[in-house]
Amino acid sequence: MKVTREKVIAVLVGIGFKTAGKWSKDKLQKKVNLLHTIVDEDTTTNDDALDELLDEIISNDDVEVVRGKKKAKKKAEAEPEVEKEEEEAEKKVDRATGKKKKDKSSTKEQPKKRVNNKMSKTDSVKEEVSCDKFGSKLDSDNAKVNIALSKKGKTVRQLTKKAGVELKSKYYAHLDRLIEAGHITQDEDGTYKLV
Repeated sequence: MKVTREKVIAVLVGIGFKTAGKWSKDKLQKKVNLLHTIVDEDTTTNDDALDELLDEIISNDDVEVVRGKKKAKKKAEAEPEVEKEEEEAEKKVDRATGKKKKDKSSTKEQPKKRVNNKMSKTDSVKEEVSCDKFGSKLDSDNAKVNIALSKKGKTVRQLTKKAGVELKSKYYAHLDRLIEAGHITQDEDGTYKLV
């Protein structure tokens, strides 16, 4: 049985070998030859087509990893549509992350995960965040300190008091970032003022 390198990599990644795409052909071949000792009947890739290919690889004694898009004769005759769908699924890559997109037509649907009744990262909707002219999120404590800045020099204690926030060491770091960005200056007496 001949299986393309791309499909072998997809199967191995599906069962947990995340770096299989970086392996040499020889290492892939060795891993394929040992698959029957690594996996059991319950091992799945969460993709029906890849699960079928995994079962075929395990049940076949003579599996050869081939380069390119050569089709295995049995696979091409028996299921040409499934193979085309697999190739199309492999081509679907999220340009932003570089990771493969999940096939939404899959019958196995994972439930959304929630942690402590809060929305998880998969549930979140990215919203545009409004920032002040210094880059701090509006309504944040840093933005309140930014509003308290003026052309007249003020100490950190005076800035936090005017902003209505508790004096904390994090404001020193915030003001240092504003100095580096060229928005404010610090005088010799330790006061901060707008440029």
